[in-house]
Amino acid sequence: MQQAIKSFIFLVALCFPGKQAWSKDLLKYSVSQIPVELLDNANSVVRNDETFVEMTSPSKINVRRIFALTILKESALSNSIFNFGYGKFSRVSGIEANVYNSAGEKVKRIKNEDILDLSAIDNGTVYSDYRRKYIDPAYQHYPFTIEYEFTVTHSSAFFLPIWSVFSGYNTSVERSVFTVAAPEGYDLRFRENKITQDKSVVNTPGKMTFKWSVSNFKARNPEPFSSDDDELYPSVRMAPSDFEMDGYWGSMKTWKDFGKFISTLNEKKNNLPEETRQRIKELVKDCTDDYQKVQLIYEYGQKKNRYVSIQIGIGGWQSIDAGTVDRLSYGDCKALSNYTKSLLEAAGIKATFALVGAGEHVPLIEPEFTVNSFNHMILCVPLKQDSVWLECTSSFYPAGYLGSFTDDRFALLVDGDESRLVRTPSFKRNENVVITSGEVILQSDGNATASFSQSFRGSFYGDYLGKKLMNEKDLREAIISQINIPSFKLTQYAINENKRRKPSLDLNLQLDINSFGTLMGNRMILKLSQFNQMTGIPRFVRKREFNLEVKRDRVQNDTINYQLPEGYQIEALPPTVEINTDFGSYKTSTVLKDRSVQLIRHLEIYKIVKEPEQYNEFRDFLEKVSAADNAKCVLMKI
Repeated sequence: MQQAIKSFIFLVALCFPGKQAWSKDLLKYSVSQIPVELLDNANSVVRNDETFVEMTSPSKINVRRIFALTILKESALSNSIFNFGYGKFSRVSGIEANVYNSAGEKVKRIKNEDILDLSAIDNGTVYSDYRRKYIDPAYQHYPFTIEYEFTVTHSSAFFLPIWSVFSGYNTSVERSVFTVAAPEGYDLRFRENKITQDKSVVNTPGKMTFKWSVSNFKARNPEPFSSDDDELYPSVRMAPSDFEMDGYWGSMKTWKDFGKFISTLNEKKNNLPEETRQRIKELVKDCTDDYQKVQLIYEYGQKKNRYVSIQIGIGGWQSIDAGTVDRLSYGDCKALSNYTKSLLEAAGIKATFALVGAGEHVPLIEPEFTVNSFNHMILCVPLKQDSVWLECTSSFYPAGYLGSFTDDRFALLVDGDESRLVRTPSFKRNENVVITSGEVILQSDGNATASFSQSFRGSFYGDYLGKKLMNEKDLREAIISQINIPSFKLTQYAINENKRRKPSLDLNLQLDINSFGTLMGNRMILKLSQFNQMTGIPRFVRKREFNLEVKRDRVQNDTINYQLPEGYQIEALPPTVEINTDFGSYKTSTVLKDRSVQLIRHLEIYKIVKEPEQYNEFRDFLEKVSAADNAKCVLMKI
């Protein structure tokens, strides 16, 4: 399924109209003709981008496109490469590619034998019928223009493309046009985003045609802490009403309709062998509650099976049956979800498929507009008190844990007539926490030994879990790279996992630190917060365009004791600092105890969406935290 989405996304980026739609003498590729305002912040400029989509039936879509891009600088050279994925439901043909110099003169034509046709199978894929057309213009005399033309034929309206003016950061767009033709009376649905001009609509006998266009779209720089790209720029998303895919008819008019289609694709796939059913009943016979049953069954599937990607035809959306998975002990996200669902059914527990857009970049889904924006399948198990969500492709997550790959986003529960859009769980502020405690023993020469423990919870647990799976050498290097101290030796380390429903990962460290304290005459200067000091302050933005967004709450709690060296006493301690804002809160204080100083530090950064004008206030909060973390403790020789 993931490979299908990758191919779909690339179609959004590169797909063209028929040659009859343009006159070649209107295409001007001289660099001198680029409007000067489009050169500001630009490493490349889209000179012309025209897409023509023609639906002849719910099972046949033709997409033709012309795309001309001027590469201004070497940093944008990768944008000139053509890399289009296709499979059983799509075919690409009629590819033409030409290179023009800065004066707009054609200097190179890409020959057919230079167009590579490659397998799109990656390391995690067992079998796939996906392939890709690949062209490298192999031209580096800047500036130059690359022009592509090609046609894509889809055998299902399920794969309608998206049009977006945005072609990447630091890329301007001189002209972009999107034209869509559909049979008269067909309910072709659109969702416009940030379109300032009304679309034109032309009705001719048997056909209706829609057209959108944007000119002189200026290049954007990436803005720190901004929303996902597809929410920020002019775009049009299309979605079918009725469609056909490989002999299966479906509808996308409502989320219920879409869920019913996916249910139909995956029904009657629960053919577990009777031996396995009996094994599961025996496994859970002594369980006292349903969650314990879910946990044992989930762990059974984790130990038995491994995740692989299988992408062939409709298999990108249809599961392998449970009996086959039971025999082979592997499957993709759909197959492993279906297998776990079948195991749960054997124990009398209902589970429901859930389609989700997985990854850090959360796809835009609007409850009132049904469209396929999903690339992954998980399970939802509704219990009496709450629901348990299962990531069936993971061999390591505990039952009920969803990490940053699938948390806090819309998901489609696939449950026949009960199909509906819901949200996956999100981590509460007091759950998304890193807790650090430590003991530092200072020596009179400024060196120190330190013992630390860190507990990672919430999304931090999932993000850090990969380190536990590393080999010894890679783990050691990963731990060293995250310690923000100039000179030290890692003498011991250990990782312990608490695999509860709300799990944690504990990291224990011992360090020998050189020059932890800076000697200045009779004084020793210490920076007490350097183990978790706020660093990496985002850049100042004079005129921000988009909202400030922090996607998750996060909390740091630090308690560190410093044992003073012989012959020294405290001369000055950092002041207590407390900061409270709409973006987060911070407090740091020190406590003097006999021959030790205890640092107590608490930082919260809130999940927020704020107006663009408030970004620099947020940045100011982070700068104040960083300054407080940089405060010094001064020791005086007795």
